[in-house]
Order: sequence, then structure tokens, then C-alpha cells
Amino acid sequence: MKLLNFYEKTDEKNIICLGRFDGLHLGHKTLIYKGVELRNQLNNDTKLAVFMFHGSEPISPFKRIFTFRESVKKFKEEPVDTIIVAPETEKFFLLSKDTFLEYLKTNFNPVAIICGEDYTFGFNREGNKDYLKKYCKKNGIDFYCLPLVYKGGEKISSSRIKELLKEGKVDVANDLLGDNYFIEGPVVRGRGVGKKIGFPTLNMEIPNEKAPLKIGVYATLAKYDGEIHEAITNYGSAPTFGDDKVLMETHVIGTKCDLYGLDVRIDFKKFIREDKKFNNVKELIEQLTKDMSYND
Repeated sequence: MKLLNFYEKTDEKNIICLGRFDGLHLGHKTLIYKGVELRNQLNNDTKLAVFMFHGSEPISPFKRIFTFRESVKKFKEEPVDTIIVAPETEKFFLLSKDTFLEYLKTNFNPVAIICGEDYTFGFNREGNKDYLKKYCKKNGIDFYCLPLVYKGGEKISSSRIKELLKEGKVDVANDLLGDNYFIEGPVVRGRGVGKKIGFPTLNMEIPNEKAPLKIGVYATLAKYDGEIHEAITNYGSAPTFGDDKVLMETHVIGTKCDLYGLDVRIDFKKFIREDKKFNNVKELIEQLTKDMSYND
């Protein structure tokens, strides 16, 4: 799979799926699968490309379900050939709807463009599916606008999933993603308290670009070295020890958790309880022992 800058030109022909693709949920996947269907029909060297944003300093901070790095890994699991990467810069967001489309046409040779019916683009979101349809017809590009995907009577969207995460409803969010919500990154050194009380932890910093998750304790899975382990994760601070910094501490059940520097993926399965300050270490140990039973 290739990553191409939005301003970079390629000679390859592309089927382009348009959207934010910051979460790769079930709605996004319908666009991709339509693209796969078209690619198979063409039976030539046409590539399937998706459009997404990336930038360390967006002009209006945008929180993602998955970081750019996590998203790229997820796309590698899908039948996608190319990611068209647009920068989150003032220059880009000031592009008119026509200039945006001209860049797509000139740089990526689209034979087909696919979007959802609520897709908007260009400065002030002036472009929509109807404008895109007219543009494609005028320029000999096949156009497909897919209906929105609903579950539980509500539209599947990144904004809905982010609200669910904020409420701690990761199990519901996972249903809309078609996969587990996860956070991936290197293990860093922590306070060492967990090890002293018999509950060693993998400590990870939470990437700034991640959409917030409800503070609390979760039943999780720790994935590293090709293995999957049952775990419990405290997403938040350590009030019992007077630490207010928000981070992740994961106790991998049945292991020593000595994995400093290793990249680990933590999959969130369900919310167990609120963050709590305990009167003493004994109370904390009793609660952690109880927490582990929720991962059965």
C-alpha cells in the first residue's frame, strides 16, 4: 500500500473513496467494498484509493478515533492500494470546491469517485454530492453516492462513535466500527507502584490526537509479539497515589509486563467501573482482583 501526498501527482488510474476515514467504521467500509467491486469489474491496473487527513498541528484541533499511524495499519488489513493524504493546513482548508476537485482529477486520474450521501468538501463545505455528481459527469468520471449506513436507528458516523467513547460505551462503539477500539503505542516507564503491590502494568501515554475516552477501568486485550492476552486497563489518573496525569496503565493477567519500549496494542472490550480513590492499598488490591473477573 502506498501513501501519496494530496499535492503529489501519480500516473496511475484510481477509484477514489472520499471521506474523513478517521475511524474506518462500517459506513466507511461500504465505500471501500464498493471500490473493490468496481476494481474487480475493470480487471486492469486501476488502483483503489482512500482520502484522509494528516497533520500534527491542524488549524482547528481535530480529535480522531484512530491516530493516523493506527489508521494506516488498519487500512493495510483492507483491500486498499493507496491512501491520498491531505494536510490539515490553512492552505488546504481554503481550497474552493472546484480547486479541490481539480487537484483530484489532475493528480490522481480518477476513473470513479465514491462517497456517502452526506459528503461535503471545499471551503466552508460548499461542495456536496450533487455538485460532485455534476462534476464527474462533465469530466467523464463514474460517480457513486452510497446511502448512509444505520444501526440501532441511528446513522453510523465518526461523531457518534466519539460520543460513545466519551460515555465509556466501547462495546457499542465496537459494533459500529466492526472491530475493537484500540490504542497503540510504545510502553513507557511508570511509577512502579503496580509491580510493588503485585499488579505490574504496561504504561502508555495517550496520543494527543485521540478522541477522549471516558475515565475509568476497562476490560481489555493486550496484543504484542503476535500474542493476545486478557487484561484490565485504567484509563485516567491514579488518585490513590496522588497522581492526576491522564495516562493508561494496563495489567496483563498472568504476566510480568516487563515490555519497556515495545509497541503494544490495547483493545477495549467493555467499561468496568469509574475511577476511584481508595483509602489504602489493601482496598485497591481487593478491587483490582474483582476487576479481573470482568474479563472472563
